[in-house]
Amino acid sequence: MPITLGAPPAPRARLVAALVVMTAWTAPAAAQQPVRAMPQRELRLELPVTPDAGLGAGVGLNVRAGWYARVGVAATLSAVRDGAGWGTAERIEAT
Repeated sequence: MPITLGAPPAPRARLVAALVVMTAWTAPAAAQQPVRAMPQRELRLELPVTPDAGLGAGVGLNVRAGWYARVGVAATLSAVRDGAGWGTAERIEAT
């Protein structure tokens, strides 16, 4: 006697089941978490990919200026190839 498992579920039933499973397992992403209004610090490490490549490191500070905006300042010190030798490059950014 052959074993039958019954007819496969209809496409609509599979779609509904998939949507239920997907929504049951969702959780807010880290980017969707509330951000504190206090100033946020940042550390940067930069490696430009150019013929005169070097290495830069810096620090920054930014403050929320609304839901989708922030203002800040950053300072970076870099060691770069300068012709036959090495030199330094300093940068201050305001955004």
